[in-house]
Amino acid sequence: VDIFHSDFAARLYTGVLPVEFIYFDAPYVPASPSANFTSYTSAGFTRGDQERLAAHALTLKRRGVRVVVTNSDVPLVRELYPSDVWNVDRVELRGDSVSCKRDGRGRVGELVIT
Repeated sequence: VDIFHSDFAARLYTGVLPVEFIYFDAPYVPASPSANFTSYTSAGFTRGDQERLAAHALTLKRRGVRVVVTNSDVPLVRELYPSDVWNVDRVELRGDSVSCKRDGRGRVGELVIT
């Protein structure tokens, strides 16, 4: 197993083979106005970054690489990963497992995209 901490686009150019499995764990698209975590770094993770990730994931998928992306169940993510190209499965999580705020502890929809 190799774990990389880098811009996701770097994996396109490092000899990825079709037998490989890549999981992209990018910051989720906010599902509500109070959801404000959008980055693991101070540089942020914008809508443009989400679009770029979707394009790179598709390139890898078309090369035969097994790709998994997780993100929030919001219209933008469903648009970026259309179900005629991707397997898009919704899972529901208890909000208390992903939110430290009491008002964020309802059911939370997440997409697992393969």
